[in-house]
Amino acid sequence: LLSSSGLPDKIIVLGMLTLLKEGRFYLEDPTGTVELDLSQCVFHTGLFVENSLVLAEGLYEDKVFHLKAIGFPPPETSAETRKYFGNINFFGGPSAICAKASVKLQAMLEEHRDAMFVFLSDVFLDDQKVMDKLATLFAGYSDSPPTAFVFLGNFSSTPYGALRNQKLKSSFKSLADLILQFPSLAEQSHFLFVPGPQDQGPGNILPRPPI
Repeated sequence: LLSSSGLPDKIIVLGMLTLLKEGRFYLEDPTGTVELDLSQCVFHTGLFVENSLVLAEGLYEDKVFHLKAIGFPPPETSAETRKYFGNINFFGGPSAICAKASVKLQAMLEEHRDAMFVFLSDVFLDDQKVMDKLATLFAGYSDSPPTAFVFLGNFSSTPYGALRNQKLKSSFKSLADLILQFPSLAEQSHFLFVPGPQDQGPGNILPRPPI
């Protein structure tokens, strides 16, 4: 982009959509970021969200990439990608190889073929209707406890106010009391909690820190 400033021809760049400032989108790659002007942009078929990898077409002027069109790269199978990149781990973490190629993870998979995970989103612990439904859910799983329940926030229907910390603490205590009513779940299942965007914590930082 830096070398293309002032050129009349359109250019196409592969990058990741990011929202580094409120209401201002940027295109990011390993070399840096550039601000986007989307006012004249045509969006091709697809759902474009933050952190999407996109092909962006437009003109670069005055340190701003003025987009004419944006779309997704052509789809490619995992097998085709691995022909070129091998077992590289694209997702970060301590392992240098991808999860699919991990002998340790494959052994764990073979040992736990009946493992079951239950995912729940927007679990408003301060809403009695939600707590009643959780009680019904726990009762249904009590005879066959899953490996883990994964609760995704937000955990409060009213995440603002001076007393929100106290209310959230009280809500989690109520959930703990509810779980203890089902000894099989309390003893055999794990409970994971992933904060939502309006739960306590700093801004739009990802991954979200613990509550």
